[in-house]
Amino acid sequence: MSLLHEYEDREYDLTLEAFGGGIVEDASFSHSLEEILHDFRQRNGRDPIDVSYIVEDTRSYDLDYWFTAIAPGYLEQLSALKELVLPDTVESVGVTPALEKLLRGNKTLIRGPFDSYAESFAGEYGLPFRPADLVIARHELEAVHEITVLTLTFRRDGSCCIKEDIHSPGSSASHSFGGTFLHELPRAFYRVKTAQQAAADFRTILEDAILEDGRLADFIAKAREKDKTLVWRKNRW
Repeated sequence: MSLLHEYEDREYDLTLEAFGGGIVEDASFSHSLEEILHDFRQRNGRDPIDVSYIVEDTRSYDLDYWFTAIAPGYLEQLSALKELVLPDTVESVGVTPALEKLLRGNKTLIRGPFDSYAESFAGEYGLPFRPADLVIARHELEAVHEITVLTLTFRRDGSCCIKEDIHSPGSSASHSFGGTFLHELPRAFYRVKTAQQAAADFRTILEDAILEDGRLADFIAKAREKDKTLVWRKNRW
């Protein structure tokens, strides 16, 4: 069953995360957008100031189902939509005249992988584009069952960092240790740092994991190539 999670403690007033497969539409979820917005008004006495809608890439969870499209008329219910995050499994967004007006009027930020439908969608409608957050390494310390996930993260204000999430079970099933640590990067860091230089800020075991994974190096190479084009410089984050 597809799920639609809502959060009020992130960069946007209301963040929605769609997790599932098939078509993104009200019929896919147990709660419609109208119901979610009604509940938000009941809690806060107002409409959300800005909304982020994230379509999750379920393949990153090793699942064999994913969303492929967003139904016409669905997103235009979110008048305050300021960010739309699309995985590369999504190959179609049902754009009505009302949605096009909303997106352009809000200058909605489109996020997704390089060279994906998300990037071409942003270009087609003259919307800003920013890469989606990218997992660049995962390391497991088997002796203590500690798992570290490193994610290249882009904030709303254009700054970026590598987020280090550490998960480690404690002495019992009800306890766990770890935490989240942010390693700041310069804006447009890909211009001034190689993957090896960015990885050097981490302890050796994680530095090696980043370099062996290769996704950070691939991102830097692609971002530098994109930076040569006028369209990219105009529309990037």
